[in-house]
Amino acid sequence: MNFKAPGFLFLLLLLPSALLLYWYYRKKQNQETLNFSSIETLKQIGAEVKSWRRHGSFILELLLLFILILALARPEAVLPLPTNQIAIAILFDTSGSMMAADLFPSRIGAAKQAAKEFVKHEKGSYPIGIITFSTFPLVRLNPTTNKKKIFSAISHVHAHLGGTAIGDAIFGAMSLLDGYPSAHKVILLFSDGGNNSGSSPILAAKAAKAQGIRIYTIGVGTKSGAYLPGFPIKVYLEQKTLKAIAELSGGKYYKVSSVVSLKKALSELSRKIKIIKKYQDITWYFAAIGLLILGIKFLLDFTVFRRIP
Repeated sequence: MNFKAPGFLFLLLLLPSALLLYWYYRKKQNQETLNFSSIETLKQIGAEVKSWRRHGSFILELLLLFILILALARPEAVLPLPTNQIAIAILFDTSGSMMAADLFPSRIGAAKQAAKEFVKHEKGSYPIGIITFSTFPLVRLNPTTNKKKIFSAISHVHAHLGGTAIGDAIFGAMSLLDGYPSAHKVILLFSDGGNNSGSSPILAAKAAKAQGIRIYTIGVGTKSGAYLPGFPIKVYLEQKTLKAIAELSGGKYYKVSSVVSLKKALSELSRKIKIIKKYQDITWYFAAIGLLILGIKFLLDFTVFRRIP
């Protein structure tokens, strides 16, 4: 929680002062003696009120003062808010390992199908750009709201032999989204992990975080792995880097081991990207608590805390 006017927090120093004054007042009051004509009179008045009743009203006053000081400091908290201002960059890993067929019809084929389903079911009209990458990234489509162009660009994505430059692809996506300063910017990264070329994906994720860009990584592949078509080379899903990218950027990692789980992950992702977390003024919340405490004190002062004249 942050405060827009933190200078008012110095008023919290009044609280210990109020406690000391109250303690002094009660001590002085207890030193005074009352003379009763008989024990019966004392019994009629009743034994001394329980400690919590004697101090209850003051405790509520102190709590009320604490809450009001916090309200004066204009508190802010991070709250989830819906948004329609979104710009998305979809990144496809097209390195050789994406040709593996442990997902049908292949890793890259499953990723393409899921991405098309994602675009198809998105009701909002916001720009989506496409980047493919192996040894280096290539912009296949500048951000557009034209779904026909998006579908066409995805259809022309193909895997081929080459390295995996995840970091360079993220930096490329950041540049692609630069033209949308007021939008909530999101990167969807389809890959089977294993960065082996170009910039550090960790540094790229931190740079994206600094610009308020969340990266959602979708790990495409199975735990058992698969052989590359025509090669005696078995490739596996490497999750470590993908998890780190998502965590560092404030996004989420999705592990998918089937086409069904891939579509399910994108369905959840579709909801998540429409929610942003921003600092919001919550002064009204503290003011409401203060009013509630004031009402409780008013009620108790005329019932439980009421003293015998």
